[in-house]
Amino acid sequence: MSEIDKFFEWGNCSHKGCAESSLPLSQPPACWVHIASIDDWYESYLDAARRATDDPFQLAPLLVTGSSLHNRALVKSGAAQELHDEFEKRKVAGSGRRFLFADIVFFICTAAASGVIGGLSLEAIKRLIARIVADSNPQEVHRLVDEILPEAKFEELRNNRKEEIIVETEQVIEQRLKRTYRLTVRKSKTDQ
Repeated sequence: MSEIDKFFEWGNCSHKGCAESSLPLSQPPACWVHIASIDDWYESYLDAARRATDDPFQLAPLLVTGSSLHNRALVKSGAAQELHDEFEKRKVAGSGRRFLFADIVFFICTAAASGVIGGLSLEAIKRLIARIVADSNPQEVHRLVDEILPEAKFEELRNNRKEEIIVETEQVIEQRLKRTYRLTVRKSKTDQ
């Protein structure tokens, strides 16, 4: 087996009773639900990919696969999944077609959900996202945040997920989300 082949191995999650496939290179083998940190896994995956080959034609599919798995795992559960699925449903209903979302959509769903679960107000969530994505198009980001997390949805999530809320400071949430943003949206030129 070549160094490249191991990136495309899909085993079973090692968590007892789990039927999901494990993420490539996860140790112990774990799926998106049972991985300790999806950002840690993704950074490890990127490092391994860069060590495996310096050939851009071999590296590119590894990076695309890792990015796709990371983005999807971010919105596979909880409030982030709810926000993503509802946003996707509205987009599909409006166009009649399915399509791929830009990386920023996955990040905003994750950041908005983290803010709700962290006990932040809607305005604090918007400020937090605006600070983190300051290098992006601010009008487009603001529009996306309003579309992904309208006030009615924010209130619904807060009311329906009260038992999940773990109050954190805005700074703690921001530090965690800066890393996720860097991995999700602000990739280096070799990762695109």
